[in-house]
Amino acid sequence: IHERVALNTKEDYSDLPNKDYINVKIEEVKKDGDAWMIVFDGPIKKTATAGTKIRLHSNAGHIYTGGSNTLVAGEEWKKAGGTIKGHTQYGFGGYKAWPPGTAYARFVVLANYNKGEATLQLKNFKIEVVD
Repeated sequence: IHERVALNTKEDYSDLPNKDYINVKIEEVKKDGDAWMIVFDGPIKKTATAGTKIRLHSNAGHIYTGGSNTLVAGEEWKKAGGTIKGHTQYGFGGYKAWPPGTAYARFVVLANYNKGEATLQLKNFKIEVVD
């Protein structure tokens, strides 16, 4: 679930968005006595001194589904809608709030993904930005 280790983090999350991270995939995180051990997929090529504050991060790039990410159409029209509002204090907001530092978003319809020749019809389509 965690993909990267962020360095020089702050307990109040004021370091977010944090671009100081180890860009090597995490293979395993495990408890080793009183400490935690992080096993990387390869050499990390970055130095961190003892006592450096770290945090496990996901790799971002999430698709925020304000509507439905599991809606399967049939012969009848189906209504889909949703709202993404505000910012979370830190981390992932469960698709209901933007992560800290979000500057912009793009609207995307990912329709008929992996469904061959299926077609999509939209009606009464609306996007509303509320400040």
